[in-house]
This record gives sequence, structure tokens and C-alpha cells, in this order.
Amino acid sequence: MKVLLQWCLALLCLFGMSDVKSQGVKINNSAVANPQIILPIGHLDFMETAVFSPDGKFIVTANSDATSKLYDVVSGKELRTFKGHRDGLTGAFFSPDGKMIVTISDDSTAILFDAFTGAIIIRFENINNDIDDAKFIMGGKYLVITTEDNSIVYETSTGNEIDKIKPAIFSEDGNYIEIKESQKKFVVKNLFSKRKKFTLSNCFNLDYHSTFSQDGKLFFANVKDSFFIVYDVVNERKSFTYSTNRNRISFATFSPTDKFVLVSTRDSMISIYNDKGSQIIQLKGKGEIEKAIFSPDEKSIVLFYENYNSFRDGVINPPIQFLDISKKELIWEIPYDDHLITIDMNAEGTKLITTSYDENIIWDVASGKKLNSLSPNSLYLNSVNFSRDNNTLAIACPHSKIWDIRKGKPVVELKDGKSRAYKALYNKKGDKILSYCSDSATRIWNAADGKLLKKINTIDRNAVFSETNNKLINYDLFPEIFHVYDMESGAFLKDLNSGECTLVNDFGFVSFCGVTKDGSRFVNTNGRKINIWDVNLGMLIYDLSGHKGTVLAANLSYDDSKLVTASSDNTAKVWNMNNGNLLYTLYGHKDEVHDAVFSHDLKRIATASSDGTIKLWDARTGKLIKTLSANGQQVYKVVFSYDDAQLISSGYNNAIIWDLKTNIPIAQLNDHCGVTECKFSHDDKLIISYGRRDHVIQVWNNLGKKLYSMFFIGETDYLVFDEYNHYDGSDGAINQVYYTQDNKIISPSELSNKDYVPGLVEKIMSNY
Repeated sequence: MKVLLQWCLALLCLFGMSDVKSQGVKINNSAVANPQIILPIGHLDFMETAVFSPDGKFIVTANSDATSKLYDVVSGKELRTFKGHRDGLTGAFFSPDGKMIVTISDDSTAILFDAFTGAIIIRFENINNDIDDAKFIMGGKYLVITTEDNSIVYETSTGNEIDKIKPAIFSEDGNYIEIKESQKKFVVKNLFSKRKKFTLSNCFNLDYHSTFSQDGKLFFANVKDSFFIVYDVVNERKSFTYSTNRNRISFATFSPTDKFVLVSTRDSMISIYNDKGSQIIQLKGKGEIEKAIFSPDEKSIVLFYENYNSFRDGVINPPIQFLDISKKELIWEIPYDDHLITIDMNAEGTKLITTSYDENIIWDVASGKKLNSLSPNSLYLNSVNFSRDNNTLAIACPHSKIWDIRKGKPVVELKDGKSRAYKALYNKKGDKILSYCSDSATRIWNAADGKLLKKINTIDRNAVFSETNNKLINYDLFPEIFHVYDMESGAFLKDLNSGECTLVNDFGFVSFCGVTKDGSRFVNTNGRKINIWDVNLGMLIYDLSGHKGTVLAANLSYDDSKLVTASSDNTAKVWNMNNGNLLYTLYGHKDEVHDAVFSHDLKRIATASSDGTIKLWDARTGKLIKTLSANGQQVYKVVFSYDDAQLISSGYNNAIIWDLKTNIPIAQLNDHCGVTECKFSHDDKLIISYGRRDHVIQVWNNLGKKLYSMFFIGETDYLVFDEYNHYDGSDGAINQVYYTQDNKIISPSELSNKDYVPGLVEKIMSNY
């Protein structure tokens, strides 16, 4: 009976935590009663958008980590996190009164939050398409959600669907224009009266940079290429028509009271027209305008340029520019080293917020000086691996560190210069750690004291190694040559010429490299190809073909006799490593197979797929044994415990532990960002998990009980915390912990702080 109760609780834990589906249903909204602890983790991935609240006191962000966050503008500190989406966010917007926030996501849902408490008010689901935009209209009384197929209007107080039309451009007062393909005429209508106000004629591409003014009185229609028309919506007539006579229009926007309209073209020319249609300013910009924001008094404008070329080495990003309209000259520029993502100005026109991949900055508009930052505090994790004695972790983030699992603190930092570690892992014996670094060197460290034993000046940033004969194979993600080194001496031995590999598509990057334990065979996958090399001879011996899609993963069996590959063609294949023959194909998945692994006893193969299932196969015959359902979520990774009694299947943001005797889920591991990586300790008693875009490592027992979480801040500081938000760590990290109540920031010294528990991890781990 006790066992049955445990399984019931486990199932409730797994399936009971799924989000409430509340299309058009209002959820009870309780106010924040107690101070909420804020740990200095920061956002887990880059911000897609950041916008000021109407009163300019707060900033709401849309993050790729599937959350939205609210920040205090003055301090730059996080106030609360809005959760509920299953995929990255693409936008977050305040209602006109600042009391609500709507978020849109790649999961095809929108969520309306109470901005004051963070509670979900309404979840908008069943939209059945990617959401392009969300907009409050008529003072926030209604919300318009636009997809590729429809614009859907909801009442914000009830969540009821009011109307659904073809994709449309809406004004604040409820007028709209439907976007119809292959038509030259467009009609301005009113949402409620449905009265046709007037027709826009001779328009060819209205969905390209056509827009209403802020008050809805004017409409800018991009007619065709370099021609545009400004319509007077109130008086139902054309206001003026103009041709740039230069290049295709790439951007247009009105000033707040319609006094000016700014138009830019693809050849970087920027023109400003007055309300009579006369050009008053023309200047050469720094590129194509992505966003232009007029100041409230319409005396100046901030120019933000597209900077996609910043991904290319040696290209200088265009600066942010501040243009004085009356003087017709640039007042200041903000040079920017990083790739800028988005920009916004507060309603008073005094502050800017810019977001990038590395730093999110609040600027003073008058001077162009930096005021504050919303930077992430914690460090990204590149790899985490258990030691052989199960007591420590080798962590690359960005410098390699050795973490004591039972004491909850770093014991050694493996640092050599300014190079960043992409991977850190123990050798088989456990007395050494190998790290692969940004300077393309491979380093070998003493695991006991962190002493650097050897630096091998390899050419590329990735490597695999075989310990029995000390072979190291170094490669790039787009390899031309695989380089073989002797790990003992550090000497270069030979090259494996990957020019012998035939790429079948333009995305021929390496998705897998592995070497057999004796170092005699090296395997790499590249596009649809699988190549097996003889390391001693330095030549390609088998070029395996058969997949009709890209090979997404590959793994050797533990005796090195077989290779299993997973592909976007919805299959996995098993190959003989000795002769390169295809043994069998695993059919049955209905979508891409992302991973395939052998069990340690060589009896089973597990495959993970986007179809939301994990399949178990007989490794000898290829016969399907069992299909496990991941509750509708895509599965990207699978890993067997060392005794093969358990399996972990990982998705985006979470993972499931399975009991392989009963094929029943034991628990769900939650709250990560990106594809979740999970690993068993070598005695199978502990599990670590972290996300591909994550900052946080979570430590669990093998029944799915979270023991504690940890993350690093800067070079030396760290914080650990449990599920009840008790915390401990270095002094520098502890000093960054604070609390919020409503929209106020509270320091721990102002409270009777019972959350700080010195020796927290040692107390937790004393039972394990």
C-alpha cells in the first residue's frame, strides 16, 4: 500500500504541475502578502524586448528563457518574475494604465498578468499559430493578438473573444485595416460599428512598414517601393503623397502629435516631413533604421539601426544616435560593441533601455551616459561532470572549477590566463581533469589541487580523447582537418583529412565526435554523413550513408562494437563499428529523433523525439520494447543510470526520471532554461541537471527530490539555496540577496531574516 501511495504521489507531481489551460477564463488574483526573496541569478538568456511602464518607474522584459521580468528603473533591480510559458518569449507589453502586462511566446500562447502581483489573470490558448504581436486598444479595455492568419480581439476583463478577422493593423481607438494579399484596395473599418470609413487605393504592400499614428488620426501607407501616402483617417481623405525618388522604404513612424513623420530607405537616407508633407530634414544614416523614437516634445529623435552584420568579425556596429530636429544635427552617439537587440524610451523622454546579448543598459537621453544596468549576475554553464568518486563536479563556467557536492562550495579554480573553458571533464581514473578552451588549447589539470600539468597547443576548440593510448583528437565545428595529438607528451601526431568527407547540405557542422576506448577508431557525423576513421593509419575507412535527414546525434555502445545514430528523418540506425555495415533501422517515431543511446549492459537502446515520446528498443534485434510518453513535450536527450534501472528524458526546461522496471515516471525535474542536461553520479545515488542556456545547477536524489541548487556570480562568488529559499554562499553573493514587497525593495537587514542558513548544504547532504 505504501509503494502504491508513493507512485500516486509521483504521478501527481509529474502531471499535476502542468499549466492551467484557461482560455478566456479569469484566474483568481491574490495580492502579494509577504516579502519575496530575490536571488541574484538574473535573466537566464538574452532579452528579446524591454519596455518602460507608462509612468516610467518600471521595465518589463521578454526573455528567451520563457519568462518575463519586472525591474525597478532607479536601482536596476529585479522585482518579480512572470512565469507560465513553455517556450521563449518574443514580447511583453504594459496596458495603458500600467496595471497589466501581456506576454507572447513561441509556444503560441499569450498570458495576461497582474503587473502588481505577478499573478496570471488570463491565459490565451488555442490560437493555433505563432503570435506576431499583441496590442492593447481603447485604453486597455481590449487586447488584439495577431498571428500570420488572424487578428483576434479579446475583452481584457473577461478574456472573451470579441472578434476574429484577417491580420490587421489596429489603431488605439478601434479602427483597423485588414491586410489582404494580392489586392490594391484596403478599407478602414471600425471594430464595433463595422462601418467602412473609407478606401485606400493603389496600395501594393500595406503590411510592410505601414502604420497608424499614436492617436490613430493618421495612417502611413507604404504604397510601393519608394512611394508612400499619409491618410487623414478622421476626415477620410489623403493628406499627402510623396516619393523618395531613391530606394525602397524600409521604416516609417509618426511623432507623438503627428507633427512629423520620419521615413528611411534601404540606402540609409533618413527624411523627416512636416504635417504638410514638406521635407524639413534629410541626412545620411549609419544603416537601415530598425526603430526611431521621438521625444515627447517632438524636438529630438533617437535613431536605432539594424546591426545584423555585427555577427561578422571586424564589422563595426552602428551607434545609437540622438538627432536634434530644430538644429538639424546629431547631438550625441552611443557606440556599441555588442549586438543590440532592442531599444525603448520612457514616456518623459529622459531615459533609454537597450538590450544586447551581454548587457542591458539604462541611459540618460540628454547626455547619452550610462545610468544603470540590468546585467545578468550569474555565469553561464558550459559543461558539468561528476567525478569518479561522486564527491565533486568539474564545471566550466567560464573558467573551470571543482565543486564539492557535499560541502556546497568550490574547492579549486582551474584558471590559466583569460581563456574560457568550453568543457571540463574527468579522466577515467578521476585524478585529472581535461578542459577545452577558447584559446584553442587543451589543458590537463591535477584534480586534487588544480595544478596545471600540461597545456597542449591544439588548433581548434573541441576535442575527444582516448585514455588507454593517450590519443587526443582536436577539431572545429566546421572541420577541414581532424588533428591527432599525444596527450602524454603533447606532441602533434598526424591529421585526419576530413576533405575526404562528402557534405550533402550547407549545414555540414559536426554534431558528434567520438573515439573508441582503445583509440583505434574515430567517428564523426557531418550533415547526413557518418564517417569512421582508422586513427593509426590516419585514413577514412567507412563512409556510412542511409539517413535521409541530418544526423542529430550519435553514440557508441559501451563495448565500442556498435554505433547508433539519430536523425531528422524520424529514424535511428544501428551500425557495426568493425565493418561499417547497417545492422537495422529503428522506425516508429513520428517526428525528428534527437538522441539515441545504448544501455550500459548493451541490451537496450533509448531514443528521444520531437513527437513527445521516448522509445525503448531491443539492442540485439531492433524490436520495439516500449513507448513512453513525455506528456506532449518534445524530448531532446536521454541518459541511462549506470545500473540501467532508471532513465532520464530531457526536454526544454525540464526532465523526467523513469523507473525502467515498471516504465512509470518517478518525478519531474523542473525550472531550467534551454534543453536540459542531466547526469547520474557513478553510484546512481545523485542526479545533476542544468539547461543549455542556464546559470543554475540543481542537485537531486535518484527519486527526484531536489536537494539544493547553486550558481556562480563573477569570478569568485557563489550562492546555494534549497526549495524553501534558504540560502548560503560567499560573502559577496550573500550581500546581493534582497527581498521585494509589492514594488518595494527590502534588504535582509530590514527583516528578521531566517532564510540565511550557514552550512546549508552540509546539513542537507548529511542524510545522503
